[in-house]
Amino acid sequence: MRKITVFLLLLVFAWTGMAIGQSNAPQTEQQKITIDQAARQSESQVQPVFVQEVPVVTSTEDNVLTIGTGSAPGASPAHYMNWNNYWENNRTQTLYLASELAGPKFITQLAWQFSALGANPNWVNNVVIKIKPTSAASLTAGAYADMSGAVTVYSSSGQYVPATATGWAAPIDITDFPYNGTDNLIIEVVWGDTGDYGYPYFQNAQTLGAVNRSICGYADSETPPNYDFTSLYYSNLAVYWIPYNPPGDIEGIVADGDGVPVANATVGVVDGVNVATDATGYYFIANVWGGDQDIYAMKDGWNTIEAAVVVPSGGTLSHNFTLTQPSLTINPLMFDEILNPNEYLTKFLGMLNIGDGPAGWTAEVVYPEAYVVNNINEVESMDFAQMNQSNNAFGDDSHLSFQMNEEDGTRGLLDCPEGSVFGNAPVGSNNGYTSDAGVGYFCYQQYSASGNFNTVTFWSVV
Repeated sequence: MRKITVFLLLLVFAWTGMAIGQSNAPQTEQQKITIDQAARQSESQVQPVFVQEVPVVTSTEDNVLTIGTGSAPGASPAHYMNWNNYWENNRTQTLYLASELAGPKFITQLAWQFSALGANPNWVNNVVIKIKPTSAASLTAGAYADMSGAVTVYSSSGQYVPATATGWAAPIDITDFPYNGTDNLIIEVVWGDTGDYGYPYFQNAQTLGAVNRSICGYADSETPPNYDFTSLYYSNLAVYWIPYNPPGDIEGIVADGDGVPVANATVGVVDGVNVATDATGYYFIANVWGGDQDIYAMKDGWNTIEAAVVVPSGGTLSHNFTLTQPSLTINPLMFDEILNPNEYLTKFLGMLNIGDGPAGWTAEVVYPEAYVVNNINEVESMDFAQMNQSNNAFGDDSHLSFQMNEEDGTRGLLDCPEGSVFGNAPVGSNNGYTSDAGVGYFCYQQYSASGNFNTVTFWSVV
């Protein structure tokens, strides 16, 4: 009896553990938290640890810096932050300091570090990532930080798998964000409406800060979730970046080859902003990213001129453009020739550019339309195989009438085999003959005439 009792107790424990790990039945928030805490203790998930030294590098042009040194999620409820999908909706705001971001740069990608992976499901929906510069040195408890003026750098309405292995996940390619090197940054990650919650769930590696570094909300029925807690912990982050220089200005004059100002010319930065010159040919472009830039000037009827320049950060670059303009003389202006079929003609055309810029040209051969058949759709198209037949209305001595040489009279030109129909044009000089070489016989008759026709009647002997 003692052995049976032990067996039943073990069975109940095993079944209870399965219910904790697998059941997705509707539960209150407190019930889910209680179950999660019990499961974390019984399954030793309080401190999942991994080994991953460096983030994944996806481009030789990107540099990478990492923020945070922790190897496990923070104490509950911090482990619910960012990508934890134990809840169907999540909103997490994290403060990263200027001292950690290490100077001005273009932020091109972001990656998070994972200490545990999610399953059932292993994805989240409707991910939105925003970045907002701030002078705040810590986050205020009690409500979300105001994200007015934040820049949305990533948005996806489909399913997103946060990680497929522990350690640094593959980076998320964001809209390049220009960071000035002095502000702190609030990075907000929002996702939700997954339709289910996961267990086991994703957990980020987190680091304990000295001030409030994160704000989080989680829920199954709130989209987005309301505020839940503020934490000293922040999730480890990899920041991919390329060099960034503070902006400067560009100004100058656009003139022609004789020095005359060109008004209403377009001057711009390649793949960037553009402006128009005024009546004096002057242009001014403000807030162009410092460093190497490609700029151009253009106007209809003139050659486009490009230039590679270096914009001084915080300064003004002066660059003038000289627009060149081609001027072609062509002789003769027109060719008017009549050619017979299979006749060839070579003529010479002279072109001289007397302008100060390169010229390009295209040519088109226009054929006369004087002999084009009009209303061609009014001519009926006939299928000879479907034409009405005479059904032996002709006598036995009927024949096709044509002029032939006497020596051709015994060639059986009029002996049309059974099943004959008019087919392709004949090859030969007498214009009428038959083929009896095998099945699929054809009897040919060729005619030629000039003029316009509405009706053509063929008579045949079959």
